[in-house]
Amino acid sequence: MNCNICNNTLNQSKDSISNLCSCCNILFNLKAEPIDYSDGGGQDVPEPDKSKLRFDNADKRFEIILPHVKNHNTFVDIGCGSGDMLECSKKYFDYHFGYDENKKLIRFTQQKKLNTFNKYFSRVDYEKIDTNGIVVSINHVLEHIDKPIEILSLIKGELNSGDLIYIEVPLHSGQSFKKEKYNWSLWYEEHLALYSMNTLKKISELINCEIVDFGFRNFISDNYNRRTVLSHFIKNPIVFLYRYFTKRSYQMVLDNYLRDYGFILLRV
Repeated sequence: MNCNICNNTLNQSKDSISNLCSCCNILFNLKAEPIDYSDGGGQDVPEPDKSKLRFDNADKRFEIILPHVKNHNTFVDIGCGSGDMLECSKKYFDYHFGYDENKKLIRFTQQKKLNTFNKYFSRVDYEKIDTNGIVVSINHVLEHIDKPIEILSLIKGELNSGDLIYIEVPLHSGQSFKKEKYNWSLWYEEHLALYSMNTLKKISELINCEIVDFGFRNFISDNYNRRTVLSHFIKNPIVFLYRYFTKRSYQMVLDNYLRDYGFILLRV
């Protein structure tokens, strides 16, 4: 078995559950197999309260992206799901497009009057508009596919110099996986791999893009409260304080501490 990022030869792990690439530090889920998302597999249409949380999370992502936006007036979300990033992007971009395999979610987003497509991202869909620059978002998609470099290369091929690509993935190097290991909620059978920051940096090299920003974030949720913050402070105050005072302006307290999700912002 070879790594689907760097093609490094993998050795069978002793636990027969995972394989860790010694080159780019991606962790493969040997129990998982690619599934068909087209007919409702994976994410379902969210309840209203969950939609609100997803919209808030989308807005936090734009705090990372927007300082690097110049003349970019078009936003593209690949694996757009229920359309939260697209809805949020209306505040910042003139044009928005979403792409997803899930037909149920595409119907849901089209009912909300979002420009979404049940097909691969293509330059054809925006060549008739006055595009000054494009920002592409790929959130929690790569861990579901078995040929991420191939897909990213195809996406890059549809972009121009100066366009941006924002990628976000769950990390096996974060606190939650270290604690829960294969019982972590994101070690789903549908997740083919969990990433690390080294993996994301390796991806930037392989698709030949400039790194603009990278770091950690976590989802806004009901669990993100003062009690959670206090419990982590009590367990390891020195590490907690260091990561608190070194966090970026756009990060919440636990983003830089838990480090459960990683992002990288690339310029083509």
